[in-house]
Amino acid sequence: MRSILVIEDDWGVNDVLTAAFADAGYVATSARTVAEAIQLIDGQHFDLIVADLMLPDGNASELIPLAQAHGTKILIVSGHGEHRQRLDELGVPFVFKPFRLAQLIDAARRLIASEPK
Repeated sequence: MRSILVIEDDWGVNDVLTAAFADAGYVATSARTVAEAIQLIDGQHFDLIVADLMLPDGNASELIPLAQAHGTKILIVSGHGEHRQRLDELGVPFVFKPFRLAQLIDAARRLIASEPK
């Protein structure tokens, strides 16, 4: 079964996303900070990281090199459209808030199924 790490600092949104990915057939684990995510990424394999861009202790873009080093794909979620160019430059797929759960799950499914770069 494929695994997804959801990184979102809003407790309610984190719970909804984690449950939605579990309902879609993924093993879903959650984190709320960059520090917590780093510990989880270093401790286990994830097929995909779905991360809110702005977190209380940093920016999810800090996780991109770590994810790549572990062979893990990353999908950034952001409510800040001004970050679009930077995410494009980094070659990181993103979904902007607000989004529908089906849209996010579909983006995750396509990304997991895609060939590694």
